[in-house]
Amino acid sequence: MAGEWRKARFCEIAEVLPGKYIPASDYDPTGDYLIYGSNSVMGRVRDPLYEGPIIAFARIGSNCGSTMYSAGPEVPSRGV
Repeated sequence: MAGEWRKARFCEIAEVLPGKYIPASDYDPTGDYLIYGSNSVMGRVRDPLYEGPIIAFARIGSNCGSTMYSAGPEVPSRGV
């Protein structure tokens, strides 16, 4: 089995895209899509940023390096 593995950079096997800063004034509690921040779900919006599945990496804060997986369309948020 070890012969079937190969070393690769993450960006060679997946598309790496940024999150988007969404001000709290744009949150919609009745929205269908979750906004994920570094630590947790921050709120909801009506339109997804990306179709799923996604793996979000926390890049700031105390949870820097943590990951989150979602099978559906979601909105990974980017801090300022």
